[in-house]
This record gives sequence, structure tokens and C-alpha cells, in this order.
Amino acid sequence: MVGYYKVKAKKGLLVREGAALDTPEVTTLDNGLRITCEEEATVDGKVRLRLTSPVRGWASKKLMDFERKLGARPTGAPPWLRKLAAPDGAEKRIVFFNWTGNRGGYGSSHNFKDWPKGLAGFECYEVQMTGRGARMKEKLRKEPAPLFDDVAAALDDALAGGPPCVFLGFSFGAIIAAEVGSRLRAAPLRLVVAVSCEGPAFPGRSATKMAALGDDAFEALLREKKGTEFILNGGEAMKKMYLPVVKADVALEEAYAPPAAPLLSCPVLAYVGKKPGKDHEKTTVSEADAALWDGATTAGAKVHVFEDDWYVLLHEADVTKIIADVATFYYAAAPAAAAAPAYGDFAVAPLG
Repeated sequence: MVGYYKVKAKKGLLVREGAALDTPEVTTLDNGLRITCEEEATVDGKVRLRLTSPVRGWASKKLMDFERKLGARPTGAPPWLRKLAAPDGAEKRIVFFNWTGNRGGYGSSHNFKDWPKGLAGFECYEVQMTGRGARMKEKLRKEPAPLFDDVAAALDDALAGGPPCVFLGFSFGAIIAAEVGSRLRAAPLRLVVAVSCEGPAFPGRSATKMAALGDDAFEALLREKKGTEFILNGGEAMKKMYLPVVKADVALEEAYAPPAAPLLSCPVLAYVGKKPGKDHEKTTVSEADAALWDGATTAGAKVHVFEDDWYVLLHEADVTKIIADVATFYYAAAPAAAAAPAYGDFAVAPLG
């Protein structure tokens, strides 16, 4: 039966590219993970199901527990999405992509739980990466393209047929948002917001070479960079739990190769702070590097420069400005026309 299932294999559920048992392996999904299956086939006497979320492929039906039929599926059902707010009558959606990357750790010191206060009329969701929160035990992702494909498949299914959608990403989260957005086929993406992030064509992401360091050298460099003291000074258990996550983040960012053609057909709003960051390297994203977002979309990009530092989302006034721009953006059914009021000075109540 097609529908929603839960993995019941203690050693995980092996997913293959095809229904046949000799096709290449895709991945192994953790026990307890919820999955979507949309086709059933019998191969060599074994019942196989075609998975569409959180990955695409085929797996053994006997290693899954049926939960319910397809149909009235709530948006946010896949493990990649966590619902923050879904008010009745919401006419728009926003999906947040958080990230730490190699910028020293301050990127994870905020969250988006208060953003719905300024986004009345928006359903608000946050992408949940593996290795964090409820997905702490799931496999860390270090290869960009497979990650983008998997998240896009899940979100395209969950957001299909809904209201106009915004993807907002912080740091490398903005790159993930754009790459995932470029892969959507059914979900109506209207806007990408990039905060503290150079455009995809920025050549400096692979320059740090941190991912190749041994564990001791990697930890020493993090201490020098600053921003992850809560991990490094939290004891061996804390380091064992979180340092692999940080290193996987770094490997993912360093491995990213931008496409030659524009990723998007919707507008991009980019935000950067002009002052150096609080980390040892005094991180900044220049206005020129943020302007590289213009080449990532056929609909144009606009850069706003704050007087604060790189950690834009730690500054309430900056967050309030971004929320106001998102809330008042012109959400046309197609990329905004030249005459559409895509940007402006608008008032919105501060968070808090």
C-alpha cells in the first residue's frame, strides 16, 4: 500500500536506485525515520516500495511500518521541515535555512522562533539539517549536490500547490536555499533572501582547507577562530557530539562548486553588515561579493548594507528591516515586473 511509513529496521533501511535487488545503493535511512512511498512492486517474490521522501529510491516493505494513506498530508511532514507557525488563512510561506559553515560558530547562536511575530499571514518553517536536534543521530552531509537533491525532493512534495513561498538563508544556508529552490518543480518559489552570504560565484569558499585537517589541528584552528567555545569548553562528550557536525559543515561548504548558469528565476534580496565580525578573522561579506547574487538569478538582485557586523541576524533592528521587506515584497504570480514595488521603506513592530 502506498502512503506514509516509518522505518522499523534497527540497522537502518537500505535504499536502492531501482526495485531490483542488484541496483546501486542510494543510502541507508535510520530506524524510526518517517518516509513517503508512492509505488509498490514485487521483485523475486519480495515486496518493494518506491520512496519519494526523504530520498528517492526503492526499499523493502517488510522493513517499514505503515502509518497512513497519502492524501491530507500536512505541510512540514517530511523530516527536513519543522513548523514554526501556520496561522489560519495564511497567504504566503517562508522557509528558513540556517547554517554555521566555517565562519566561527556564531551563525548557530540565533534561531527563527520569534520571526512569525512580524510575519502575520505567513506559514513559517525551518529546514532541519541532519546532525542537529531531533536528527542528531542521522548521517552528516558533506557532498553538496546529493544534499540539494534530497532537500528539494522533500520540499517540492511538501510545499506543492501552496501559497507563494520565500526561502531565506543565513550564511551558507543561503546557497542551500538557492540550490534547493532551483530544483523545485511544483512549489511556487517567489523570492530568495540571502543574509551574510556571498553570491554562488564567490571563489573563496574552498580557500580555508579546513576539512582536510586532522581532528587535533581542526580543533586548534576553531579555538583560534573563536565562536565555538561552547563546544570546545563543554567537555569531551560535547566535543564528540558537535565537532563532527561543524567539520561536516565545513566540508560541505568547501566542496561547493557554483553552476555556470543562473540558478533562479525569482528575485533575490541580499543583506550584509559592513563591520567586521566578532570572530578572530573579523569576518565580513563585502557589498561587491553580495552583489554576485545578481548573476545567480534572471530576475535581478538587490543588496542592502547594514551598519552592523557580519552577524546580521543577532541585531534586532536588522532583523526587523529584513522582516519588513519580506512581509511587503510584491508576490506576483511570476517574477516581479520592473514597475512592481519590490522594495521600500516600511514600518513593522520590533521583535521582542
